[in-house]
Parts: sequence; structure tokens; C-alpha cells
Amino acid sequence: MQRDIREHASALDANTPAAPILFDRIGQYLHGRAMFSLAEAMYRNAIASGEMQFGADSLEIARFKNNLANVLSALGRGGEAEPLLREALRLQEEKLGRSDPGRARMMTSLAWLLQEMGKSAEAEQLLREAIESCEATLGRGHPDMAVRINNLALVLQRSGHAEEAEALLREAIQAGERSLGRDHPVVLARLNNLASLLRDKGQTSEAEALFREALEAGTRSLGPTHTDIAAWSNNLANLLRDQGRYEDAEPLYREALATCELRYGLAIRSPVASSAISP
Repeated sequence: MQRDIREHASALDANTPAAPILFDRIGQYLHGRAMFSLAEAMYRNAIASGEMQFGADSLEIARFKNNLANVLSALGRGGEAEPLLREALRLQEEKLGRSDPGRARMMTSLAWLLQEMGKSAEAEQLLREAIESCEATLGRGHPDMAVRINNLALVLQRSGHAEEAEALLREAIQAGERSLGRDHPVVLARLNNLASLLRDKGQTSEAEALFREALEAGTRSLGPTHTDIAAWSNNLANLLRDQGRYEDAEPLYREALATCELRYGLAIRSPVASSAISP
């Protein structure tokens, strides 16, 4: 399939009006299937072609740069991703103003990256502003709100504010169940996030049950070699290891490692994390 995608992409004429959008859509397809290196190439093609078609300061370029930054972040290349996200956010604000819902989405992406880079205070500030903006325009019950709430909870968890984080995570899960269903991968990612928090609080029984639920349902919907499944396997294995259940933990670690080697190769440091941000 990768060869077919490369051949299809190479056949595109970057000078045709449809090329930037097609490159971006191929990138999104690959990104969603954790083919990050191929997705990166497509997003870069979209930017290069799009600058010729739309101009360097266009909204399309803002979107393409945001997408490229997200895949670079998934590859653990935050230093490259940060300036792209800041530029995308600047363009979004210039073209559509500070109240546009797209701005809140870009702020969320930037905030999560900053959190991963250890800039927790700025990350929390951006997420709270994104939630305030989103709630004012869309209302608390809108599905986009649940994404912001989930991400703020993760930042608060890492900053040691476990009680507020838990309440926000449970709210995000309930909202996701209403709009998407309990077994949707987005909701399963939030279950994994809550399980990680409960594990850190010592509530290991509920944490294990949630880890297993996310892992089992996610394997059915995403497939056993998806990177989210590797992350969730790793998280459950860590819990079992900490309880001294080494024989139960070992196969989970091996499965996670095999997926990382498949997706990223042996040389690259895997970006599998202990908490998975919802899309």
C-alpha cells in the first residue's frame, strides 16, 4: 500500500490547483494510520504546492502547517513543530480573528506540544483560553469542548492537580459517550487517560479495568498494530509490573515494542507516551 501511495503522490503535478488539497488529504490518511514519515512528506508537499497556489499567508497554509506540526510532534520532533504551530496560529488569528473555533483547535495543538516540552504554565494558559473561547461560541455541550477539557485535564495531571484533572476527564468521557459512543477510539483514549490518573492516585483496581477496556475495544476498532494500542499496552504493563505481576506484564511490553519497531524502526526513539491526547 505504501508503494501505491507514493506512486499516486508522485504522479500529482504540484502546479495544478487541486494538488495542495490532495497532498494534504493523503497526508491526513497516512497520519490517521500512524504512517508518520510518509504523512510528513505529503504535508511538506502540500505546503510547497500551496504556497504557489494560495500564497504563503493563506488559511490553507496555516492548516497545512498545523497538520505537519502535529505529525512532527508524533515523531518526537517538538523543536521543529513549535514554530510551525505558532505560525499557523498567527495566520489563523490574522485571517479569522480570535473568536473563530479553528483558533481554539490550533491553540490546543500548541498547548499539548508545549506541555510535552516542559512548558506547562503556558500550556495551561492556552488551554484555559481555548476552553473559554470554545464555550462562548459553541456551548459547554459541544463535542469540541470535550477535546479541550480532556487536554486541560492531562496538563493539570502532569502539574500535580489530580482532583481537578479527574473531574475534567470524567466530564470529557461522558460527553464523548453521548456524541460518539463508549467504544469510539477518541473515548477510549480518554478512558486510558483517566486510568493513568487513577493509577497515579493509587486506585489501581479501577485503573486496571479501564486500561483493559480501552485496550480490548481499541484493538477491535484500530487493529493490534496501531500506535495507540502500543501506548495502552505499555500503560497496562506498567501497572501490572508495579504490582509485581511480571508474567502478565511481559507479553504486553513485547507487543508494544513490536508495534513501535514496525511503525518507527529500531533507530528512532518511539513517541509512545503514557497518556494519549484525544484527537
